[in-house]
Amino acid sequence: MKRFLSFIDNSEEILAGSFLMFMCILLLLQVILRYIFGKSLAWSEEMSRYAFLWMVYIGTSLAAKYDGHIRVTAQLNLLPIAARRYVLTLGDLVWLAFNFYVIVQGFLLLGSMEQHPMRSATLGWDMRWIFIVLPIGFVAQTIRILQVIYRRLRGQWRGEFGIEENL
Repeated sequence: MKRFLSFIDNSEEILAGSFLMFMCILLLLQVILRYIFGKSLAWSEEMSRYAFLWMVYIGTSLAAKYDGHIRVTAQLNLLPIAARRYVLTLGDLVWLAFNFYVIVQGFLLLGSMEQHPMRSATLGWDMRWIFIVLPIGFVAQTIRILQVIYRRLRGQWRGEFGIEENL
């Protein structure tokens, strides 16, 4: 059971890294085929674009896990240390509201794509399978933000990237 929970906890690293590696291999293959052999793969550029899209949205969840998203933090240094935790949490609550909006809009987009199907140009894939990463990524990001808020308010969080190391 611990192995399974560890796998789930590290799933963003595994997925984002896999998509990055897959994208780099495809692009390298495309460069080699085009410039050395004078041939090209019509589908590799499109597939690498989709791998990049998935890597980015899964990677946002990974950054949220470590509380590593970009923030303006100069004003926080003016606050007492105890107040910083609550100001950061307030910012995260606004972020959660935005995530909720994007999740709803993502599902609405998928619903409209069911009524008006779209296919990718080269591969012929149903684009719903590409765009489903929007709600997946933002749901995963929301879960990670809630974990950070919980740990921060309990005093257990020492952010890997942010100013919370001073809390």
